Amino acid sequence: MQALSAVVLDLYPLALGATISEFEPAVFELLQKGIAFDSGWMGRGSIGNGGAMMHNSCLYRLPLECALEWERLKHEDPSLKYHRARPSAALTLVAADAEMTPAFRAYLEKYDLTQGLMCIIDDPVLGLNAFVSLYRNDPQCPFSQGDADLLEASLPHIASATNINRIQQIAKLKAGTGDSRFAVAICDGFGTLQFADSGFADLMLLQWPDWKGPALPAAVALDPSARGKSGFVGSRIMVETRHVAELVVVRVRKRSVAASLTPREREVTRLFAGGLTYKEVARRLELAPSTVKHHLRNAYSKLGVQDKGKIASLLSQESGSEPS
Repeated sequence: MQALSAVVLDLYPLALGATISEFEPAVFELLQKGIAFDSGWMGRGSIGNGGAMMHNSCLYRLPLECALEWERLKHEDPSLKYHRARPSAALTLVAADAEMTPAFRAYLEKYDLTQGLMCIIDDPVLGLNAFVSLYRNDPQCPFSQGDADLLEASLPHIASATNINRIQQIAKLKAGTGDSRFAVAICDGFGTLQFADSGFADLMLLQWPDWKGPALPAAVALDPSARGKSGFVGSRIMVETRHVAELVVVRVRKRSVAASLTPREREVTRLFAGGLTYKEVARRLELAPSTVKHHLRNAYSKLGVQDKGKIASLLSQESGSEPS
């Protein structure tokens, strides 16, 4: 209990104060207060009929190649079978176990994962599971039952604190905007949503009325090399995606209906809504009156309005709604 308290007491303040990229590494440091280990791995995944899928993860003192190689060998990982039999229970694995396949044993030995302690719990709301795996490279130093009990008791708190951390990041991203047309979500690299604010789904449905989630529509680009410039521009919403660690922050903004106008239609409409007659607009822009009438008819149709007063009101309400 004392070791659990030492972890939990610092865990929730960490969730509130740390950035996404800072949070998981700091969790491993907290776990070191109660369990000695050399390396670790934590994150979110799913286990279905098609096998296991890693949605996002954090490696602690392990190279990226360790995760990539696991992807090729995951069907031989005994911890997945154990989780199905005993959900939420901690498991100890030893590379020398006779039941370990030769390929998976070689994988564990390659990355000094000689002694393993892991736990997986399900999150029925997100349809994902949270996991933490800890490793020692000394074959003569197995994890104890006390270590297993501490990890098993800590993981629900770690999963909850992770949710808080993500929600806190969403709140910070939205702080001070005061814009109901702006919503934020966090997804993994596959586009599967993990956290979203209350208005996110409403905005997505404006563009895709049949969208049900939890995956983002295929039209939303998740290009990690775009440095915040990937996403989607539609008739009703604009989506910007930005990679943070192994997650993706998704910002959605409702587009101004005036954004559907061409530059010339917008210019004509703005002057007309400002009080000029169509003939005065024509003289101002050096256009034929018939051309001005044509642009106004198109604008009326696109904006769904019938008179000059409604155009003025609409443009006034949506002034500045398009991001630069």
